Amino acid sequence: MKKVFPDRQLELLPLTHEIFHTFFDIDSLIQVPGFGGGCYQGPTWQVSDETDPRVYGLSDDRGRLMVVATYNSDLGDAWEYMDAACYPEKYSGQAYRMGLNFMIYAMTH
Repeated sequence: MKKVFPDRQLELLPLTHEIFHTFFDIDSLIQVPGFGGGCYQGPTWQVSDETDPRVYGLSDDRGRLMVVATYNSDLGDAWEYMDAACYPEKYSGQAYRMGLNFMIYAMTH
């Protein structure tokens, strides 16, 4: 991102940020595992001393988010495998709520 926005920095977004309350109220982050972690109860993180899910954002001069990045949370796998019998619904549900909030925020700000 430094090449695209050299004067900006990704910052941790607090749960009070508007993006978490645009359509759905998201009051806590859960770690959404990839397919293996969801279906086979494997580890859901890459680095064992960094297991908490986080959401980072990069804002413009008016404070509007231009970039959102999730860390330790595989929203894409939750969307892709929502039909798999082995993948828990709670993860897909959370991933869709977050994704819809992200999209609605992007279209309205």
